[in-house]
Amino acid sequence: MSTPPMFSLTTAAGGMPAFKDLGLAWRQFMGIPSGPAWSTLSDFAKAPADEAWVYACVRRRSSAAMSVPLVVYVKDGPTRTPAADTNDAAAQDLQYLLDDVNPVDMNGGDLKAYLEAGLAVWGEGYVKKVRGRFGGPPQELFWLRAPDMTPVPEQGPAPISDYRHQPLGVMTGVTYKTKELLVWKTVNLHDPRRGLSPLAAVRKEMRVNIAAAEQTASTLENWGVPVGAWVAPKGADISRADQGLITRALKALRGPRNQGKTPVLPEGLEWKALALNPKDAEWLAARKVSRMTICAVEGVPLVLAGDDEKTTVYANLRDAERIFWRNTMITELDWIADGFNSGLVPDFDPTRKRIVVGFDYSQIESLQDPVTARKSIALKEMAAGVLTPNQYIAAFRLGPKRSDPAGDAYTVTSATPDTTEGDTPPPPNPADMIRSLGRGLYKHPAVRAYLATGEPAVLEAVVPSDAVEAVARGLQARRRADQIADGLTPAALAGGTPNA
Repeated sequence: MSTPPMFSLTTAAGGMPAFKDLGLAWRQFMGIPSGPAWSTLSDFAKAPADEAWVYACVRRRSSAAMSVPLVVYVKDGPTRTPAADTNDAAAQDLQYLLDDVNPVDMNGGDLKAYLEAGLAVWGEGYVKKVRGRFGGPPQELFWLRAPDMTPVPEQGPAPISDYRHQPLGVMTGVTYKTKELLVWKTVNLHDPRRGLSPLAAVRKEMRVNIAAAEQTASTLENWGVPVGAWVAPKGADISRADQGLITRALKALRGPRNQGKTPVLPEGLEWKALALNPKDAEWLAARKVSRMTICAVEGVPLVLAGDDEKTTVYANLRDAERIFWRNTMITELDWIADGFNSGLVPDFDPTRKRIVVGFDYSQIESLQDPVTARKSIALKEMAAGVLTPNQYIAAFRLGPKRSDPAGDAYTVTSATPDTTEGDTPPPPNPADMIRSLGRGLYKHPAVRAYLATGEPAVLEAVVPSDAVEAVARGLQARRRADQIADGLTPAALAGGTPNA
């Protein structure tokens, strides 16, 4: 087997041959850094360890994904009920699997974090389904590294039928059928069989940042003295004694104790710097562009990745977090949930008509209004009969719940208008009460109790007694809240047919 040449021969000016060393040993001897090339998926796996801004972005995305609950819902018409609040055994089994994916190395939070990190670095995600001894729904889930996966066939027009899993350093691999894997791949117009790594578009920017950091660190380790050489003027006569003096002086500067000292050499020698200083090379600007580009492809605002050089950065932090969630994380997590719905839910619900998986974004603080605004809205909902006092207390953690019956009662109160003494406030408008419930109409406990028992009297917790029959007819027809509210005309309240 032939070895690559250590030198390449070129022609210099005047027809003289010139040698250019290509050997790694020479590069190391000359102090020329040979950093990662980042050309394959395995190379990109090292990027978070080599590049600080890549690490910051990947960590931000993975920790955000880990913090959102992945919930299994049971569908009942337009409503979705969490599996924990139902008696659906299949839905509860799926929820348990997503919470404790396997007993070996991962839980549900780890799986979400690794999936999101893999998509941020490689643009691909793979999860292996492990079934029981006698088949049936999956009992465990195992995350697989994207660089270890190869589609079969790897090229050609034929669809992918299998994936070859062969970890680095392992001589033999395992082939899995596509139905036994959950696969996520970002859009790749060049090769649809593989995902497109976001870092592939910024590999040169990452190298610029690392190279600038290495040069700056090397200069600082040399006490701020840049790379250079002592040069004798043209025609200078340097005797053997001078050469010996120069040799002894330069040797005396070696070692940590003598680092940074200035030698006293014969007259005429001049110091020539062989490297530009960071200001002349515009490294600061180049590094700023590098981190901006990295954060752009990863979908993480600069301030969330750690760039807080602006004085007003913390005033805009909340807006940056909201943008990060809305523009990056929600779309990314919805895509992950779609993968579970198409590849995992049919194992528990073959018809895909009863169970659905989704992320619950309701508890994400960055997407919430300020606490004062949320309390104001909750008080209005409590006055409209949507919340009970105990639910309000629990939602804002205001202390122990009320033990009296009124604490769990839905009470509708009307706003007190500006009236003179002796005037009576107008009765509450049932149409406004129904319209205020909006999409939460069929989640209201009284509505759910009516649909379960068929007793119209329970709807008096929602509307006055004279509107119960009209509202009941709208609920039986499964109309929306605004449709029922529009139908609460005087004729309907008098016993007629509500409007459509």
